[in-house]
Amino acid sequence: MRPLVRTVHHVEHFESRYLDECQRRSILDADLVLSVSQKTSQDVLESFGRPSLEVHNGVDLRRFERPPALHKDDLSASLRLSR
Repeated sequence: MRPLVRTVHHVEHFESRYLDECQRRSILDADLVLSVSQKTSQDVLESFGRPSLEVHNGVDLRRFERPPALHKDDLSASLRLSR
């Protein structure tokens, strides 16, 4: 059986007992619990007695950086447009 990893973005306080139980089981039954912030990690520990590893949301700016701006003449030439 493969390990189950649960990522918690925030702890919900459901009015529905069914949804509350689904959240509880998904956190307690996971092999590893990840939290996206220190606050969420604290909430998971306080609400479920389960420690979680913090893995913050983020974007690799090197991977998603904007290409350098082209000068108008360079753009025209790259598109093979004549003036």
